[in-house]
Amino acid sequence: MFYKTIKQDVSFELSEKKSKFICSLFYTNSIDKAEDKIAYIKKKYNDARHNVFAYIVQENNHKKFSDDGEPQGTAGKPILSILEKRKITNICCIITRYFGGVLLGSGGLVRAYSSTCIGAIDKSEIIMMKECDVISILSSYNFYNTITNIVENYSCGISDRQFTDKVLFNISIVKEETENFIYNIVNLSNNMIEYRILGSVFLNL
Repeated sequence: MFYKTIKQDVSFELSEKKSKFICSLFYTNSIDKAEDKIAYIKKKYNDARHNVFAYIVQENNHKKFSDDGEPQGTAGKPILSILEKRKITNICCIITRYFGGVLLGSGGLVRAYSSTCIGAIDKSEIIMMKECDVISILSSYNFYNTITNIVENYSCGISDRQFTDKVLFNISIVKEETENFIYNIVNLSNNMIEYRILGSVFLNL
């Protein structure tokens, strides 16, 4: 399992007929964090007429949007549609509008909010997050090189090493490769290592 998201938060501005649109794009991996970002931006730009938003998080496959006072369907929903079309998740897009005195009309609002969202996404670095198993491996020093060499042949990384009378590795590996990886380390170490699957995380490997 995998998903696309942004590597870091991004800000992007666009001006349209004297109105200023400020897009704040955040990585958010939970509903609570997305709502916290929305509250933060509303406080930061509390003098703005509108703080429109849309977000998608993996948690319960949750999606939400708000026009925040703009005509229905002209702001939040177009932003959400762009996030869906780009297949980006764990993302919160908030667009702040400072009204410039010129009405844009429904079509103009859709274009302005969409263009601001697209501008922020295009400015972002999109990364692939893959579901990984976290595996704890306990080995004698005799198999240290064997294990590190095997790791290099897989989509995985060593997140921690502890050295006592034995070596303890914590390894994150793409879920689809786990079974084959375990087979190889057990086989090449003559069944002399201990391992446990501790759980799973999403990582950009």
